[in-house]
Amino acid sequence: IAGDLLPADIVVLDRVVCCYPDMAGLVAVAAGHTRRRLGLVLPRDDPWVRAVVAVSNGWNRLRGDPFRFHAHRTTAVEGVVTAAGLVARSSHRGVFWQSLVFERVGA
Repeated sequence: IAGDLLPADIVVLDRVVCCYPDMAGLVAVAAGHTRRRLGLVLPRDDPWVRAVVAVSNGWNRLRGDPFRFHAHRTTAVEGVVTAAGLVARSSHRGVFWQSLVFERVGA
């Protein structure tokens, strides 16, 4: 439905990027629809988080659950966003999750 959505001043992907294997496609569309600010909440890019994700995905595989959790590299996410013309404005690292806020240059 991305083609049917209008641009918005604020776009937020709260714990969505980790549920989507095509991070670049999802984030690029979100950034493209952002007029002013883009907020993302995703897992921290740390080895222990990757280990938790691997165990979780292994458990899902054993149970026959097709869902897979993704811990995308923060630098890769930032690269997609900045390629769309946004700049990093703030970030916060919690225990497991991190939040990133970007702003459109000249907005």
